[in-house]
Amino acid sequence: MPLYEYHCADCSHNFEIRRALSEAATDVTCPECAGQHTRRVFTPVIAFSNGHSGSAVIGGSGCAGCAATHCAGCTFTRRAS
Repeated sequence: MPLYEYHCADCSHNFEIRRALSEAATDVTCPECAGQHTRRVFTPVIAFSNGHSGSAVIGGSGCAGCAATHCAGCTFTRRAS
């Protein structure tokens, strides 16, 4: 199941919920304040090819603020085979 990120306009709380693809568009209640004014936040994902080996370096939203000079040194990335 995918992990979706949401933002509550009532209390400014950001939270994540794991739910089925079929439930992606249904309303979500904030777990912090029980508010109903929530919206889904789209988090960018960055993927880089790692040369001729066929492996990839994949990063999530943390890569935008990464101070590493190369993705292999970034703590927010992981190698996918």
